[in-house]
Amino acid sequence: MSLKIDKFRYEGKKGFFNIFPKYCKGCGLCTEKCPYQVLDWSDELGIYGTPIVEPVNIERCTACGLCEMFCPDCAIVIEKKRKKKAFGEFLSGIKVKDMMSEKVQAVNTKMSIKELVEEFYRYKFGAFPVVDDSILKGLITMNMLKDIPKLQWSETEVGKVMMPLEQCLVVNPESDAVEVMMDMASDGSGRALVVQDERLIGIVSNTDIMRLIKLRTMFGSLVKGD
Repeated sequence: MSLKIDKFRYEGKKGFFNIFPKYCKGCGLCTEKCPYQVLDWSDELGIYGTPIVEPVNIERCTACGLCEMFCPDCAIVIEKKRKKKAFGEFLSGIKVKDMMSEKVQAVNTKMSIKELVEEFYRYKFGAFPVVDDSILKGLITMNMLKDIPKLQWSETEVGKVMMPLEQCLVVNPESDAVEVMMDMASDGSGRALVVQDERLIGIVSNTDIMRLIKLRTMFGSLVKGD
């Protein structure tokens, strides 16, 4: 008897059920041991011409692996699906102060757009807080300049183009990182200004969040004393 099909593969919510007809003798041990009545006899035949099993109730399968463990002929292989961690899990317990950039380079309202562009080239940032005499006024990003003709750069001031403070996302250093991440996503600005006692002390960007997620993915959470 020649079995042309190497295996049958079925996908469930928790994993994949693989059955190899050339090994299955139709003993039925897997159907007896399955705690969720997932398996039953198939119309397909195994190595000795007896029916093999199939997951007729695949939606009940938890990928527990008992069928694979009790199969005496290694005819079943269970593959569990890997659960992807949500961003929120990586940031659990983290405060804004733990991920913000503290060395903030600011510009002022009287700076010309021409001078601002030079600052973008110099610092390689995508945005700058706007501060006059230690008072936070707003935020300006590269995207805000796209509709300003180059011939008007020298005569146009940052204060005329910037996003005013009341429209900016402003957070406290003790704010929960997950909540701030969600606010940034809904706000669409991609960054938040960190203010304490009416003073700018940092900035949080998508880059800061992704950097922290990468660190925690590679090295886990930092525990003092490790």
